[in-house]
Amino acid sequence: MKPTPRPSHALITLGLLMLLLAGCAGMQQRESQDRFEARLRAFENAVRWGEFQLANALHRPGGTVSPEPDYDRLREIRVTAVDLLGVQFSPAGDRAHVQSRIDYTHEYTQRVRSIVYEHDWELDVDAKEWYLLSPLPELD
Repeated sequence: MKPTPRPSHALITLGLLMLLLAGCAGMQQRESQDRFEARLRAFENAVRWGEFQLANALHRPGGTVSPEPDYDRLREIRVTAVDLLGVQFSPAGDRAHVQSRIDYTHEYTQRVRSIVYEHDWELDVDAKEWYLLSPLPELD
């Protein structure tokens, strides 16, 4: 009867190293998702409370977003709710497409309106930060 082959120390070490790397990748992905959730929450809160300049500041510094929002007009808008409808991440996990429903009223007409706002986000891997790619929602 032949003895059962035993894995070498090198093979065991390689297996443990692969598990460790997989665990690190999972932790990095979780950390990236946590950062995205925090950034998205900050954006939703800024829109919800009419802090549109703060929401607009979530774009990449020095990036090109057209056009600059009309903050005077946006002061006439009262957002009553921002609800997350869905998030889809790219296979690489460095981009996200978000759908949110925004309910609001115009200060002077008191007409209740609702829009579905679709916005895209991108992860800057070097800065480890998510940035809004889309213009602010059109609330009229």
